Amino acid sequence: MIDTQEKNNKAGFLYRQAIIKQLSNTYKQRSNLIAANLNKVSAGDLSKLRQNLLSNDAKLFVTKISLGKNFLKSLNKDNLMANCLGSSGLIFVGKDIVNVSKVLSEFAKEHEEFKLVGGFLDDKLLSAAELDRIAKLPSKLELIAKTVMSIKSPLFRLRFVLDGNLRKLLLCLTSVKQTKEKDQPK
Repeated sequence: MIDTQEKNNKAGFLYRQAIIKQLSNTYKQRSNLIAANLNKVSAGDLSKLRQNLLSNDAKLFVTKISLGKNFLKSLNKDNLMANCLGSSGLIFVGKDIVNVSKVLSEFAKEHEEFKLVGGFLDDKLLSAAELDRIAKLPSKLELIAKTVMSIKSPLFRLRFVLDGNLRKLLLCLTSVKQTKEKDQPK
């Protein structure tokens, strides 16, 4: 009886170690991290969230709190999941944390049970409030568009000013031509 229990404990330990290794490998690829409470969120809704996150270079792992804490302890970031209760999720984010924060914020608005706990951005601890502020930032594409427009706008205004002077000159020459044609005898 004891041998079976020892084997089960060893199998459980090996399973937990394999999960932590998988989490570590994912963390090496996507070094920004967000933790969330997933209590009472349906599997179908989590599947949709996973798809949205994957399209934004992020990956969601649903995990037990103890397993998540063990993983974070191996990274010296164990204070992240201190506020997690029940089911929890670790979201591994690539470079664009703004779009991922927007996806998570929208999901949290639709699902009251889903709560962001906090995260790490380049080894800096972020609170849930800071993640909400990040979600309100414009996306990278919007910032590029605004920059291009701020550069392009003065050039367009200059072009219209110069075109206006050319039009005035053309109107002036046309009126001179018309007056000369009227003054000339037939």
